[in-house]
Amino acid sequence: MIGFTRGHNFELLGRIARAQGQNQTARDYFESARPGFEDWLAKNPEELSEWEGKARAYIAEIDAALGRKEDAIQEGRHAVELWPITRDARVAAEIAAIMAVVYLWSGERDAAIDRIGRIASLPGSPTAGDLKLNPIWDELRNDPRFDVVKRNYLAYSSFLQATLETMPLDEKTKAKRRYDMGQFIDAMSPSNFFMTNVLSRDLDNSFTLTRSLSSIGPHL
Repeated sequence: MIGFTRGHNFELLGRIARAQGQNQTARDYFESARPGFEDWLAKNPEELSEWEGKARAYIAEIDAALGRKEDAIQEGRHAVELWPITRDARVAAEIAAIMAVVYLWSGERDAAIDRIGRIASLPGSPTAGDLKLNPIWDELRNDPRFDVVKRNYLAYSSFLQATLETMPLDEKTKAKRRYDMGQFIDAMSPSNFFMTNVLSRDLDNSFTLTRSLSSIGPHL
């Protein structure tokens, strides 16, 4: 996992720098990220695990960040094709979320919103909090279609919670199931994995942490 992790670390730092308007720093981080993902793919040519699909998706994101639109979209679509929902819904949603970023950074706003809308109810998709707070979606935040996606996610969450309340369970068991349901709704999102959740927090707190992360970038 060394190559993938190294690439992912630099990719995260690239997202952070981009969100902070440090465009040249972001480019440097994204360019540093690509070899890690390429190395991982070279060592795993069968592409049997989710990490190969995500490596391709992140390479697509990097190409989009560096202005290589056609390469980005082609590579991203390949990653999506390798991991359809029928293969693994969670992994498919996580890769599709990266593909939405690819479209967004390639200037394809409609395609980005469409991609997010398709996966809004799947485990692994961005949570409502992620869609509301993560700076990566700032370019879409004033689009009414994006607001519909957020509302649909909340409606889905409410449906799951209401369904739980109708189940014939004793209060102790139901309380535990409420907790489990909350964990499912929130924790299955990429925004709640360490390497991607920084940008979905309160910006003041996140940038305090991201400054610390940025300081270790040259040593990765």
